[in-house]
Amino acid sequence: MSVVPRPAVSVIPLRDGERGPEVFVQHRQPTMDFAAGAVVFPGGRCDPADVAKGADLALSSATVADHVHRWRHVPVDGDRAADARTLVATGLRELAEETGLVTPPESLLPWDRWVTPEGPPKRFDVSFFVLPVPASAPGQPVHQVQRRHQSRHRGHRHDA
Repeated sequence: MSVVPRPAVSVIPLRDGERGPEVFVQHRQPTMDFAAGAVVFPGGRCDPADVAKGADLALSSATVADHVHRWRHVPVDGDRAADARTLVATGLRELAEETGLVTPPESLLPWDRWVTPEGPPKRFDVSFFVLPVPASAPGQPVHQVQRRHQSRHRGHRHDA
């Protein structure tokens, strides 16, 4: 039986470093049921609440049209503009949850789409966004998942 991939988003925070481009990544906790211990970009599956949040996002019609065009190869069941907005809302939510970074919706730039291979009991259809983060910006991504994990263990350090 084939597992249907669930829609998901990953955000790739990029900045110019002294020795070239730098990208923010994190380690998934070894206890997670999907890709445990993997090095990943911030992200996760699209949740039902992301649909409503996406509908309320302040996105220009030009940005929505651009996202619809760029995500035209993503199989969807509904309204392509609503789906594009949902992807942005998911990216913003996951970015804030996992890195503490809050960014304007128009900062997320569509990049690519990957579908995880058949075989595992969970599969994802992942839409990737690139997020330029100036090195001089006061808001920089921080590993929130590891922070929560550390605080649950009363300051004892556990590598993610």
